[in-house]
Amino acid sequence: MLSGDFNAGMHQLPLRWDWTHRWKDTVENFKVDLSGIVELLSTAIYSTPSVYLRELIQNAVDAVTARQQQEPGWVSAGIRITPAGVQGPTMTIRDDGVGLTVEEINEFLATVGSSTKRDALGMRSAGMIGRFGIGLLSALMVSQQIIVHTRSVKGGPPIEWIGRGDGTWSITELTTDLPFGTTVILEPHADNDHLVSTESVNRLARHYARYLPVPIHIATGGADVTITEPPAFASTDPMVLEAHGTEVLGTTPFDVVPINVPLTGTRGVAYILPYPVPPQAHAAHTIYCSSMLVSQHCRVIAPDWAFFARIEIDSTGLNPTASREDLIDDEVASITRDAISQTLRDWITTMATNDPMRLQAFVAIHYLGLKSLAIHDETIAPVIVGLLPMETSRGMRSIQEILEHSSHIAYVPTTDQFRQINALTHRTIVNATYTWDSQLLQRLPELMPGTTVQEISVNDVLEALDPVSGPDSVRADDLANRANQVLAEWDARSSVRLASNPDMPSFLLTDPDMLRRSERRKAQGSGRWSDILGALEQTETHGTPTAVTLLNWANPLVRQISEISDQVVFARSIRLLHLQAILVSGRPLTSEESRGLTDTLTDLMILGITEQR
Repeated sequence: MLSGDFNAGMHQLPLRWDWTHRWKDTVENFKVDLSGIVELLSTAIYSTPSVYLRELIQNAVDAVTARQQQEPGWVSAGIRITPAGVQGPTMTIRDDGVGLTVEEINEFLATVGSSTKRDALGMRSAGMIGRFGIGLLSALMVSQQIIVHTRSVKGGPPIEWIGRGDGTWSITELTTDLPFGTTVILEPHADNDHLVSTESVNRLARHYARYLPVPIHIATGGADVTITEPPAFASTDPMVLEAHGTEVLGTTPFDVVPINVPLTGTRGVAYILPYPVPPQAHAAHTIYCSSMLVSQHCRVIAPDWAFFARIEIDSTGLNPTASREDLIDDEVASITRDAISQTLRDWITTMATNDPMRLQAFVAIHYLGLKSLAIHDETIAPVIVGLLPMETSRGMRSIQEILEHSSHIAYVPTTDQFRQINALTHRTIVNATYTWDSQLLQRLPELMPGTTVQEISVNDVLEALDPVSGPDSVRADDLANRANQVLAEWDARSSVRLASNPDMPSFLLTDPDMLRRSERRKAQGSGRWSDILGALEQTETHGTPTAVTLLNWANPLVRQISEISDQVVFARSIRLLHLQAILVSGRPLTSEESRGLTDTLTDLMILGITEQR
């Protein structure tokens, strides 16, 4: 970046001189640091030298537009670009616009320093001439010198102006008659000559200027090629819009939403993505200002929650930055962004009314980010909240499907607790581990009146389990004692309880963090689980890692194992139930446990084979 003194010097330098007495065939030095300007353009303003062509085309379009304003009814023949190598080593760009007078050339030179300073600070240049000088000098990023032949519609002789990379320039009155307009001739640097080749000029002109209202013709040595065309995103034909959306996205869009913001002169489309994207991913929107490409990665123009859309717009009111490679986030951008936000909201709410099945398909694709939208947006939340899916103990279910069975929703905040509770109970439990789920569930009573939501823990479920009582209590106690002897080598204990889920023979009770240890100490006072919780507390106090395997007396297999008298078979069976409980909890087996699983299965299989013999 330039220092403050250098900027101030550029702003104050007197570049104007007496043109009436000395202007013909005169060579002068730029009265600014030209190399500093070019360095500023290439490093601090423009991201790549290839923007030179966009700047020269923009100057030409401005000139044509100015002539159209001065001469109503006049029709331009367009802008003609001749790449280097087609008619010699130089590149030319010719327009039939207003042209420049001597005074106007002097004016753009006089404002080069100050307009560069303003643009470096992110301010838009005032007027065509104020920007013209910077746009023209951008060509020095690819050319050794710039030659300008121009004739103004205001009168006066044709003029040749030459600006050189060594810091000198000259201006000459031409005796040759020239048509109205301006021709810019570039002599490319050896290291950047590829940027003025036929291939590069075609590619860059189409990239930046394909939608300009002024025809752009590129010379080829034969017939000129016209690269401009009407913007597809401004079409009213649904088939054209869908075809263009397919070209942009690489696949058919889910939908095409027209955008029209008359207040800022903005129009275009939002292509709805047919595939999910991470909500945190920043959407890349394409912006044209007065039909010239500004950015294909703009984040200013749409709200963060519109991650599911790719927007393509043209605007006469939005203000580009100094580099013309992004938008200034000013009041105009804010108005446009708000209008686009409302357009997308209207599209969602209209779909909910007119095509609920399509809305369901949309939510199924983009539910991750839509959960965030449902938390913060008052308009969209009531429309989509019932369709948002949650992981439950019965599989993936929409909130609407969960509430069909009960108006009360119980959820756990961690996957570890979810796995344990899922094994312990037949209740429908929501796993709210994922981003936004807890916040969304907490907002449900507001969005869906009559709904109640409760966060539960493992302790809540444990308190609902019953110890074995009656005639079976002695057998259950004996089973627990024998199982404790087997599990001691793995620093684990067992306890026998009656769970509401008879399908699962064993469950693993773990408590890996301080919060759940605190909950356990509170629950210990109830006495109901004091044996298990006390054992865990005592073991943890001594720093030994531990777990409790709950043997489910409601499961027939557990009751059968309690009757096994063969200690070898009994030990292998208990080990297997312990390892099965670990796997159900979602915790991977340690290497020792994996070996134990292999040994246990091998022993049981051998015992079975031996008994058959």
